[in-house]
Amino acid sequence: MLFSIGTKVKLQHTGDFGLIREILADGMLKVRLESGFEIPVHEDDLISLVETIRVAKKSVSPRPMTQESPRIQYTILKSKGIQLAFEPIKNRTGITQTFNIYLINDTRFDFSFDLEISFLNDNPIHLEDLLKATSIIKIGSMRYDQLNDHPQVDIEGQQLSTAGAGELLHKNLKIKAKTFFSKIVTAPLLNQPAHLFILFDNFEKKEKKSEDLVTYAKRNTSKPKIKQTNDSLFNLGSLQESANFKSELDLHIENLNVNYSKMNNGEILKHQLWVFERYIDQSLRLGVDRVFVIHGIGKGKLKSEVAKRLASHPFVQTYKNEFHPKYGWGATEVIFED
Repeated sequence: MLFSIGTKVKLQHTGDFGLIREILADGMLKVRLESGFEIPVHEDDLISLVETIRVAKKSVSPRPMTQESPRIQYTILKSKGIQLAFEPIKNRTGITQTFNIYLINDTRFDFSFDLEISFLNDNPIHLEDLLKATSIIKIGSMRYDQLNDHPQVDIEGQQLSTAGAGELLHKNLKIKAKTFFSKIVTAPLLNQPAHLFILFDNFEKKEKKSEDLVTYAKRNTSKPKIKQTNDSLFNLGSLQESANFKSELDLHIENLNVNYSKMNNGEILKHQLWVFERYIDQSLRLGVDRVFVIHGIGKGKLKSEVAKRLASHPFVQTYKNEFHPKYGWGATEVIFED
Protein backbone atom coordinates (compact mmCIF):
# COMPACT_ATOMS: atom_id res chain seq x y z
CA MET A 1 0.00 0.00 0.00
CA LEU A 2 1.30 3.45 -0.86
CA PHE A 3 1.27 6.15 1.79
CA SER A 4 2.17 9.80 1.52
CA ILE A 5 3.00 12.51 4.02
CA GLY A 6 -0.12 13.71 5.80
CA THR A 7 -2.04 10.41 5.64
CA LYS A 8 -3.97 9.64 8.83
CA VAL A 9 -3.31 6.04 9.89
CA LYS A 10 -3.98 3.47 12.59
CA LEU A 11 -1.38 1.07 14.00
CA GLN A 12 -2.70 -2.47 13.61
CA HIS A 13 -1.03 -3.94 16.70
CA THR A 14 -1.56 -1.17 19.25
CA GLY A 15 -4.68 0.58 17.96
CA ASP A 16 -2.98 4.01 18.21
CA PHE A 17 -3.82 6.74 15.68
CA GLY A 18 -1.31 9.01 14.02
CA LEU A 19 -0.20 11.01 11.01
CA ILE A 20 2.60 10.16 8.57
CA ARG A 21 5.34 12.78 8.86
CA GLU A 22 8.20 11.31 6.82
CA ILE A 23 8.91 8.55 4.28
CA LEU A 24 11.90 6.43 5.39
CA ALA A 25 13.82 3.73 3.53
CA ASP A 26 12.86 0.05 3.10
CA GLY A 27 9.12 0.56 3.56
CA MET A 28 9.47 2.37 6.88
CA LEU A 29 7.41 5.46 7.71
CA LYS A 30 7.77 7.99 10.52
CA VAL A 31 4.39 8.35 12.28
CA ARG A 32 3.47 11.10 14.73
CA LEU A 33 1.03 9.66 17.29
CA GLU A 34 -1.78 11.59 18.98
CA SER A 35 0.32 11.56 22.15
CA GLY A 36 2.98 13.60 20.35
CA PHE A 37 5.54 10.81 19.97
CA GLU A 38 7.11 10.12 16.56
CA ILE A 39 8.06 6.49 15.86
CA PRO A 40 9.21 4.47 12.83
CA VAL A 41 6.62 1.93 11.64
CA HIS A 42 6.63 -0.45 8.68
CA GLU A 43 3.90 0.24 6.12
CA ASP A 44 2.53 -3.30 6.53
CA ASP A 45 1.59 -2.44 10.13
CA LEU A 46 -0.49 0.60 9.16
CA ILE A 47 -4.11 1.07 8.11
CA SER A 48 -4.98 4.18 6.11
CA LEU A 49 -8.01 6.03 7.54
CA VAL A 50 -8.51 9.10 5.40
CA GLU A 51 -7.34 10.62 2.18
CA THR A 52 -3.98 12.38 2.10
CA ILE A 53 -3.92 15.72 3.88
CA ARG A 54 -1.70 18.39 2.37
CA VAL A 55 1.21 19.34 4.57
CA ALA A 56 3.47 22.29 3.88
CA LYS A 57 7.03 21.35 2.90
CA LYS A 58 8.51 23.93 5.25
CA SER A 59 7.27 24.24 8.80
CA VAL A 60 6.17 27.71 9.77
CA SER A 61 6.79 28.84 13.33
CA PRO A 62 3.45 29.53 15.04
CA ARG A 63 2.69 32.99 16.34
CA PRO A 64 3.22 33.53 20.05
CA MET A 65 0.15 32.63 22.08
CA THR A 66 -1.70 35.75 23.18
CA GLN A 67 -5.21 36.58 24.31
CA GLU A 68 -5.77 38.27 20.94
CA SER A 69 -4.96 35.08 19.00
CA PRO A 70 -6.18 32.00 20.90
CA ARG A 71 -6.36 28.60 19.21
CA ILE A 72 -10.15 28.50 19.14
CA GLN A 73 -11.02 25.66 16.78
CA TYR A 74 -14.37 24.49 18.09
CA THR A 75 -17.47 25.67 19.87
CA ILE A 76 -17.55 25.19 23.63
CA LEU A 77 -20.73 23.33 24.51
CA LYS A 78 -20.14 23.27 28.25
CA SER A 79 -17.50 25.36 29.94
CA LYS A 80 -15.29 23.88 32.68
CA GLY A 81 -14.10 27.13 34.25
CA ILE A 82 -10.57 28.37 34.92
CA GLN A 83 -7.99 25.71 34.06
CA LEU A 84 -4.23 25.33 34.21
CA ALA A 85 -2.60 23.38 31.36
CA PHE A 86 0.94 21.98 31.12
CA GLU A 87 1.68 21.28 27.44
CA PRO A 88 4.53 18.74 26.97
CA ILE A 89 7.28 19.93 24.62
CA LYS A 90 9.31 17.01 23.27
CA ASN A 91 12.78 16.88 21.75
CA ARG A 92 13.67 15.18 18.47
CA THR A 93 13.76 11.75 20.12
CA GLY A 94 10.24 12.14 21.52
CA ILE A 95 11.28 12.74 25.14
CA THR A 96 9.54 15.51 27.08
CA GLN A 97 12.01 18.19 28.18
CA THR A 98 9.81 21.14 29.13
CA PHE A 99 6.17 22.12 29.64
CA ASN A 100 4.53 25.29 28.37
CA ILE A 101 2.10 26.52 31.03
CA TYR A 102 -1.21 28.14 30.07
CA LEU A 103 -4.14 29.54 32.00
CA ILE A 104 -7.44 28.81 30.23
CA ASN A 105 -10.79 30.55 30.62
CA ASP A 106 -13.55 28.84 28.62
CA THR A 107 -16.39 30.79 30.29
CA ARG A 108 -18.21 33.89 29.00
CA PHE A 109 -16.83 36.13 31.76
CA ASP A 110 -13.46 37.85 32.15
CA PHE A 111 -11.31 36.72 35.05
CA SER A 112 -8.83 38.89 36.97
CA PHE A 113 -6.08 36.81 38.58
CA ASP A 114 -2.83 36.81 40.52
CA LEU A 115 -0.98 33.49 40.05
CA GLU A 116 2.31 32.12 41.34
CA ILE A 117 3.95 28.74 40.76
CA SER A 118 6.66 28.12 43.34
CA PHE A 119 9.44 25.50 43.45
CA LEU A 120 11.51 24.13 46.29
CA ASN A 121 14.91 24.98 44.76
CA ASP A 122 14.13 27.41 41.95
CA ASN A 123 12.69 30.85 41.28
CA PRO A 124 8.88 31.09 41.18
CA ILE A 125 6.78 31.90 38.13
CA HIS A 126 4.47 34.85 38.79
CA LEU A 127 1.86 36.64 36.70
CA GLU A 128 -0.91 39.09 37.51
CA ASP A 129 -3.23 39.89 34.62
CA LEU A 130 -6.74 39.87 33.16
CA LEU A 131 -7.82 36.68 31.39
CA LYS A 132 -10.58 37.54 28.95
CA ALA A 133 -13.61 35.33 28.32
CA THR A 134 -12.96 32.23 26.15
CA SER A 135 -9.25 32.88 25.88
CA ILE A 136 -5.90 31.57 27.04
CA ILE A 137 -2.72 33.20 28.24
CA LYS A 138 0.78 31.74 28.54
CA ILE A 139 2.08 31.81 32.10
CA GLY A 140 5.61 30.60 31.34
CA SER A 141 7.45 27.31 31.00
CA MET A 142 8.71 24.61 33.35
CA ARG A 143 11.57 22.17 32.90
CA TYR A 144 10.78 18.47 33.30
CA ASP A 145 13.21 18.15 36.20
CA GLN A 146 11.38 20.92 38.08
CA LEU A 147 8.62 18.39 38.78
CA ASN A 148 11.04 17.09 41.40
CA ASP A 149 11.01 20.51 43.12
CA HIS A 150 7.48 20.00 44.51
CA PRO A 151 5.76 22.66 42.37
CA GLN A 152 2.90 24.44 44.10
CA VAL A 153 0.30 26.69 42.48
CA ASP A 154 -1.33 29.61 44.32
CA ILE A 155 -3.96 31.62 42.48
CA GLU A 156 -6.38 34.30 43.60
CA GLY A 157 -8.94 35.84 41.30
CA GLN A 158 -12.50 36.90 40.62
CA GLN A 159 -15.05 36.93 37.86
CA LEU A 160 -15.71 40.26 36.14
CA SER A 161 -19.00 41.09 34.43
CA THR A 162 -21.28 44.02 33.71
CA ALA A 163 -22.78 43.44 37.15
CA GLY A 164 -19.38 44.03 38.74
CA ALA A 165 -16.72 41.86 40.37
CA GLY A 166 -17.70 38.46 41.75
CA GLU A 167 -16.57 36.64 44.86
CA LEU A 168 -12.79 36.58 45.48
CA LEU A 169 -11.63 32.99 44.92
CA HIS A 170 -8.45 31.28 46.08
CA LYS A 171 -6.87 27.94 45.17
CA ASN A 172 -3.75 26.14 46.34
CA LEU A 173 -2.64 23.20 44.21
CA LYS A 174 0.26 20.89 45.14
CA ILE A 175 1.39 18.95 42.09
CA LYS A 176 2.23 15.27 42.63
CA ALA A 177 3.37 12.65 40.13
CA LYS A 178 0.29 10.40 40.18
CA THR A 179 -2.21 13.22 39.67
CA PHE A 180 -0.01 15.08 37.20
CA PHE A 181 0.52 12.20 34.76
CA SER A 182 -3.09 10.98 35.01
CA LYS A 183 -4.61 14.27 33.82
CA ILE A 184 -3.51 14.48 30.18
CA VAL A 185 -6.34 15.43 27.83
CA THR A 186 -6.91 17.74 24.87
CA ALA A 187 -7.06 21.14 26.54
CA PRO A 188 -9.93 23.49 25.58
CA LEU A 189 -8.93 26.41 23.32
CA LEU A 190 -5.30 25.26 23.34
CA ASN A 191 -6.44 22.22 21.33
CA GLN A 192 -3.27 20.30 22.27
CA PRO A 193 -2.61 17.33 24.58
CA ALA A 194 -1.80 18.73 28.01
CA HIS A 195 -1.77 17.85 31.71
CA LEU A 196 -4.90 19.72 32.77
CA PHE A 197 -6.07 20.92 36.18
CA ILE A 198 -9.37 22.68 36.87
CA LEU A 199 -8.66 25.50 39.31
CA PHE A 200 -12.18 26.90 39.56
CA ASP A 201 -15.32 25.18 38.32
CA ASN A 202 -17.67 27.09 36.05
CA PHE A 203 -18.51 30.05 38.26
CA GLU A 204 -21.23 31.50 36.06
CA LYS A 205 -24.03 32.64 38.32
CA LYS A 206 -27.25 30.69 38.01
CA GLU A 207 -30.54 32.35 38.68
CA LYS A 208 -32.41 30.70 41.55
CA LYS A 209 -36.02 29.77 40.86
CA SER A 210 -38.57 30.41 43.58
CA GLU A 211 -40.65 27.47 44.81
CA ASP A 212 -43.71 27.07 46.96
CA LEU A 213 -43.81 25.32 50.33
CA VAL A 214 -45.19 22.02 48.94
CA THR A 215 -42.43 21.72 46.34
CA TYR A 216 -39.80 22.57 48.93
CA ALA A 217 -41.13 19.89 51.30
CA LYS A 218 -41.17 17.22 48.57
CA ARG A 219 -37.63 18.06 47.48
CA ASN A 220 -36.24 17.84 51.01
CA THR A 221 -38.04 14.64 52.03
CA SER A 222 -37.35 12.58 48.90
CA LYS A 223 -34.90 9.67 49.07
CA PRO A 224 -31.37 10.66 48.14
CA LYS A 225 -30.13 9.39 44.81
CA ILE A 226 -26.69 7.94 44.37
CA LYS A 227 -24.83 10.09 41.91
CA GLN A 228 -22.01 8.63 39.84
CA THR A 229 -19.37 11.35 39.55
CA ASN A 230 -16.61 11.71 37.04
CA ASP A 231 -14.19 10.78 39.83
CA SER A 232 -15.96 7.45 40.36
CA LEU A 233 -15.79 6.71 36.64
CA PHE A 234 -12.10 7.59 36.65
CA ASN A 235 -11.49 5.34 39.67
CA LEU A 236 -13.29 2.47 37.94
CA GLY A 237 -11.10 2.93 34.87
CA SER A 238 -8.02 3.08 37.08
CA LEU A 239 -9.03 -0.17 38.84
CA GLN A 240 -9.46 -1.96 35.52
CA GLU A 241 -6.15 -0.62 34.24
CA SER A 242 -4.43 -1.59 37.50
CA ALA A 243 -5.83 -5.12 37.27
CA ASN A 244 -4.30 -5.56 33.81
CA PHE A 245 -1.01 -3.86 34.65
CA LYS A 246 2.17 -5.97 34.61
CA SER A 247 4.96 -5.05 36.99
CA GLU A 248 7.59 -5.98 34.43
CA LEU A 249 8.29 -4.68 30.92
CA ASP A 250 10.24 -6.79 28.43
CA LEU A 251 11.96 -4.44 25.97
CA HIS A 252 13.27 -7.14 23.64
CA ILE A 253 12.10 -5.96 20.25
CA GLU A 254 10.52 -9.30 19.31
CA ASN A 255 8.07 -8.84 22.23
CA LEU A 256 6.92 -5.32 21.35
CA ASN A 257 4.32 -6.11 18.65
CA VAL A 258 6.11 -4.27 15.87
CA ASN A 259 7.46 -5.39 12.50
CA TYR A 260 11.16 -4.92 13.12
CA SER A 261 12.53 -7.00 10.23
CA LYS A 262 13.43 -3.89 8.21
CA MET A 263 14.31 -1.58 11.11
CA ASN A 264 17.94 -0.66 11.68
CA ASN A 265 19.52 -0.69 15.13
CA GLY A 266 18.87 3.02 15.70
CA GLU A 267 15.17 2.69 14.85
CA ILE A 268 14.84 -0.37 17.09
CA LEU A 269 16.43 1.46 20.02
CA LYS A 270 14.19 4.49 19.49
CA HIS A 271 11.06 2.33 19.53
CA GLN A 272 12.21 0.47 22.65
CA LEU A 273 12.77 3.76 24.50
CA TRP A 274 9.37 5.09 23.37
CA VAL A 275 7.68 1.99 24.85
CA PHE A 276 9.78 2.39 28.01
CA GLU A 277 8.71 6.05 28.48
CA ARG A 278 5.03 5.17 28.08
CA TYR A 279 5.38 2.33 30.61
CA ILE A 280 7.01 4.58 33.23
CA ASP A 281 4.27 7.22 32.78
CA GLN A 282 1.58 4.54 33.21
CA SER A 283 3.31 3.19 36.33
CA LEU A 284 3.32 6.66 37.90
CA ARG A 285 -0.28 7.29 36.95
CA LEU A 286 -1.39 4.07 38.65
CA GLY A 287 0.73 4.73 41.74
CA VAL A 288 2.83 1.57 41.37
CA ASP A 289 5.63 1.23 43.95
CA ARG A 290 8.20 -0.56 41.79
CA VAL A 291 8.65 -2.25 38.41
CA PHE A 292 11.24 -4.30 36.54
CA VAL A 293 12.49 -3.22 33.11
CA ILE A 294 13.97 -6.14 31.16
CA HIS A 295 16.62 -4.92 28.73
CA GLY A 296 18.92 -7.92 28.45
CA ILE A 297 22.71 -7.75 28.49
CA GLY A 298 23.90 -7.56 24.88
CA LYS A 299 26.23 -4.63 24.17
CA GLY A 300 24.61 -2.59 26.93
CA LYS A 301 23.30 0.29 24.75
CA LEU A 302 19.64 -0.17 25.75
CA LYS A 303 20.59 -0.69 29.40
CA SER A 304 22.68 2.50 29.33
CA GLU A 305 19.90 4.59 27.77
CA VAL A 306 17.34 3.27 30.25
CA ALA A 307 19.66 4.11 33.17
CA LYS A 308 20.27 7.61 31.78
CA ARG A 309 16.56 8.38 31.70
CA LEU A 310 15.92 6.89 35.14
CA ALA A 311 18.77 8.93 36.63
CA SER A 312 17.16 12.21 35.55
CA HIS A 313 13.54 11.26 36.22
CA PRO A 314 12.06 13.42 39.01
CA PHE A 315 9.81 10.70 40.43
CA VAL A 316 12.25 7.77 40.47
CA GLN A 317 13.57 7.26 43.98
CA THR A 318 16.20 4.69 43.02
CA TYR A 319 17.01 2.02 40.44
CA LYS A 320 19.41 -0.90 40.49
CA ASN A 321 20.74 -3.54 38.13
CA GLU A 322 21.59 -6.44 40.39
CA PHE A 323 21.50 -10.19 39.89
CA HIS A 324 17.94 -11.50 40.13
CA PRO A 325 16.89 -15.18 40.26
CA LYS A 326 14.36 -14.61 37.47
CA TYR A 327 16.09 -12.02 35.24
CA GLY A 328 19.78 -12.62 35.95
CA TRP A 329 21.69 -9.41 35.13
CA GLY A 330 19.31 -8.47 32.32
CA ALA A 331 16.79 -6.29 34.21
CA THR A 332 16.72 -3.05 36.19
CA GLU A 333 14.48 -2.65 39.22
CA VAL A 334 12.85 0.80 39.41
CA ILE A 335 11.50 2.14 42.70
CA PHE A 336 9.30 5.24 42.61
CA GLU A 337 8.92 7.96 45.21
CA ASP A 338 6.01 7.68 47.63
